[in-house]
Amino acid sequence: YHRAFYSLDAFEWTENYALEHSPSPEQLVMLAEERAERDRLAAALREALTYATPTQARRICAYYLGGLTQQQIADRERVHNSNVCLSIRRGLCNLRRYYADHPLGK
Repeated sequence: YHRAFYSLDAFEWTENYALEHSPSPEQLVMLAEERAERDRLAAALREALTYATPTQARRICAYYLGGLTQQQIADRERVHNSNVCLSIRRGLCNLRRYYADHPLGK
């Protein structure tokens, strides 16, 4: 129902369009590898964030991954900007300690 099936011979431009806009097998493999690497790094980051307090982890994610400024985080949580700054700094120290004990390559 409401499905359209087109032959590549329907128009003279259809075949070229399909060939130019579909990824090659090499590109598909590269995309899969990039997605797997991104997933692995995200899992490692989630594990590392367990070494920070929940507040530190939330603020680090909002600042670095969410793109919020420290002032926006402070306004959202109704705390002073210096508390957010200190929390992020201490959370990063906890992450450094984690990565010193657990290198990414291993």
